[in-house]
Amino acid sequence: MTGPAPVKRRALLGSGTAWRVALLLAFALTTRLGAQDTSDVTTEFFGAKNQTLVRMGKLSLDGQNQLGAFYSFAGRAQQAPVPELTLHFVRSGSQWAYAYDYNVVVVLDDKTRMPLPRARRSTSVGEGYRLEQIFIAVSREQAAQIAQARKVQMSVGTSAFVWTDSLQRAFRQMSAMAGGGGR
Repeated sequence: MTGPAPVKRRALLGSGTAWRVALLLAFALTTRLGAQDTSDVTTEFFGAKNQTLVRMGKLSLDGQNQLGAFYSFAGRAQQAPVPELTLHFVRSGSQWAYAYDYNVVVVLDDKTRMPLPRARRSTSVGEGYRLEQIFIAVSREQAAQIAQARKVQMSVGTSAFVWTDSLQRAFRQMSAMAGGGGR
């Protein structure tokens, strides 16, 4: 009865090479899937403009408002830290919410109020909706301060939002890349 056991073991594991290849493929797939789950920042090269766009996907602040960020640089590889990032606030609804007041204020860790330059607002109207986009320039130094904060509160006009952990994590990744550390 000792003879069949090695045969069964060999059948379960397959040949040594096939088993190792399967293990390596499984490990590579697991690593890749994990990276996709944690990365909310993408890069895209536009050859016609010889420019790369780095974009943090928009994440929900509540049911109608989302926040993303982006920056760009010349060429395919970032050679130096970028001077600024742009926060991209988006709202879609049946009525305008920020037509008259779209000032943006950021408060870090319930104590530090960060002065930001005047935001730019862009609008679009479609069948049944109004889209408002607000763009806020943030210096790389300000982005680093936001990224280091444990709690980020942001108000746009009279609306206030607290950044979620996933939004803060994505922004930290984006800020690190803007500093030249992520490329």
